[in-house]
This record gives sequence, structure tokens and C-alpha cells, in this order.
Amino acid sequence: MTAADLVALAPLAALAAGILVLLLAIAARRNARLAWAVTGATVVAALAMVVPAAEVAPRAVTPLLRVDGLGLLGVVLFLLGSLATVPLAARHLASRPGPVEEFPLLLLLA
Repeated sequence: MTAADLVALAPLAALAAGILVLLLAIAARRNARLAWAVTGATVVAALAMVVPAAEVAPRAVTPLLRVDGLGLLGVVLFLLGSLATVPLAARHLASRPGPVEEFPLLLLLA
């Protein structure tokens, strides 16, 4: 795997790293505001990684994984949808009793 392959996978790597940080944050301290902050930061970081990935696209990272413009467009659309969902869901779930930290995690995993 070359450096260009790693750059092409950067949006997915940022998303995976954010999921791990969120899992650790939820395990250490159940705090809804922290969970939403980590989720928002993860989505923004993944969006920022799309720009360098687009510079090396199209690229066949493995025989089963190809990063190209259309795939990156799909990633951007899903990330923008997630970014729009974060404040709406945070406000909606703030009025609900009980823990809601699982929802930001499910949002990132989806």
C-alpha cells in the first residue's frame, strides 16, 4: 500500500478514528454534550480529508476498493447529511430522559 492509497482512504480513516474516540469517550464518561461534540468534529474532519483524497482519485486501493470522484461525492453527501443531523438530533434528544449517547455513535457508524 502506497502513500497515495493512504491519502485516498483518509476520509474513511478519519471516520474510523472518530468512532473509536467516541466509543472511548462514552465508556469513560457518559456525557451527551461530549458525544455530540466528538461526532461533529469527526464529521468535519472526515469532510476535510475528502479534499486530499480527491487529488489522488481515481485510485484502485485494493482489487475490491476503488476511490474515485463518484464515490467521494457519495461520501460528501452522506457526511453533509450527518452534519445537518447533528444539531437537529442533539436538540431533539436533549428533552428526552435517559442516556442518548448511543445515537451519535449510530450516526457515525451508519
